[in-house]
Amino acid sequence: MPNDRGPFYPSCPEMVDVPIRPGADQKPAGPEKRTCNKKTSQENGTWRCAFGHSCQQPVYRYLCRLQVMDHSESLEVNVYDNVARNLFGVEAQEYAPIFENGDMVGQVQQMNQRVEWRRFFWRLRAAKEVWQEAERVRYSVDEATPVAFAREARQMLAEVQHSLNAPPSASEQFAS
Repeated sequence: MPNDRGPFYPSCPEMVDVPIRPGADQKPAGPEKRTCNKKTSQENGTWRCAFGHSCQQPVYRYLCRLQVMDHSESLEVNVYDNVARNLFGVEAQEYAPIFENGDMVGQVQQMNQRVEWRRFFWRLRAAKEVWQEAERVRYSVDEATPVAFAREARQMLAEVQHSLNAPPSASEQFAS
């Protein structure tokens, strides 16, 4: 994980209407709302997003790139707020001030170690995109679950025991 900038960004907390998707069968009873979540920048003591919303204090959300690997390959993946919150074990709102305070390097390293070199089951989503006339595949993490080694070992043992107790197949009967 790169250390030059934090795995978070300041987002706009303004509530906006959820756009109605084309082809939706029915319209919602009332306007649905969600947070804007656009990146904000500070201007004269006020935080402002690309849609022109302004606020006194942004809400920090996770957005980071991690490298995940197995014995055969490694991939760079995008990790978004809901998954990163589980990986880091702390809200981005708590992580951001610790990261930005230069005196708390040890605490930042401790939070990052919750993610680095740990084994997870990853559920990824792949999407092709074209950037500057070059096609590439972008990977996003939908879910990251820590490996439960004891449960996995019990499952493997049960499979081995089942295969040892299985009746011989037809091809094994005729081979003798």
